Amino acid sequence: MTVLSIEEYKEKYDLIDEVMYSDQMETYFKERKASVVYLNLGVNSDSKLTTAVPEEEKYTGLCEKVDKSTMHDILVESRVLKTP
Repeated sequence: MTVLSIEEYKEKYDLIDEVMYSDQMETYFKERKASVVYLNLGVNSDSKLTTAVPEEEKYTGLCEKVDKSTMHDILVESRVLKTP
């Protein structure tokens, strides 16, 4: 699998403002003094599979709180409305 450059990702996904690689996340959160990191953890209502999320320990010390309950509900609700 070929890894695209940051500029290639921005071009491919036109509406994205920022792109970074996972090894840049620690610096990103520290520079912005993130208070909360939201992880998408929940069960898919169709497949009954649980979403895979990064280990919470990766964010310890990078923010004040890790929230694993909010993001899943928001994403599920956003998928309810379909465009033609």
